[in-house]
Amino acid sequence: MTAKPLVAKDTARKRFDTAFSLHREALIRFVRRRTGSEDDAADIVQEAYLRLLRYIDRVDPGAFKALLYRIAINLVAMRARELSRRHTVSHTSFDDLELPSDLASLDQGLQDRERLELLMAAIRGLPEKCRDVFVLSRFEGLSYPQIAERYGISVKMVEKQISKALAVCRDRVGDRSP
Repeated sequence: MTAKPLVAKDTARKRFDTAFSLHREALIRFVRRRTGSEDDAADIVQEAYLRLLRYIDRVDPGAFKALLYRIAINLVAMRARELSRRHTVSHTSFDDLELPSDLASLDQGLQDRERLELLMAAIRGLPEKCRDVFVLSRFEGLSYPQIAERYGISVKMVEKQISKALAVCRDRVGDRSP
């Protein structure tokens, strides 16, 4: 028996576009607070959308919001580094530069990206039912009773599947909870 994808490709694209539309304005405000520029915010959000398209077939649409924000944060950090390099005078030391405090450092951004990739791989590697239950709970926001009803299983079984998924994610990603 072959495993079927969580969501059909055309449905995934519709959910992807819907998710982006729903979060676009909030994301622009989020990025604008970090860049101080409406134009930069719009450019970064557009670039984040284009980069997110790469994941349309590999990530459950319920995870698009978190991934979209992570991509945008990374793009803001990249833009800040580019601006810093352009405006740094040769006699200014790196230690004297003031970077916005709410931006992740380059190392932290790389670590976060690696952790996200590990987490997504861990989720994709779960048994089908366990993965579906986890995605419905954590990314779609369904309650345990709703999931139990959808799959015709007990709430206790949903709890066991979630516990199993969390244990696998912790093992793959590390100490922090997914």
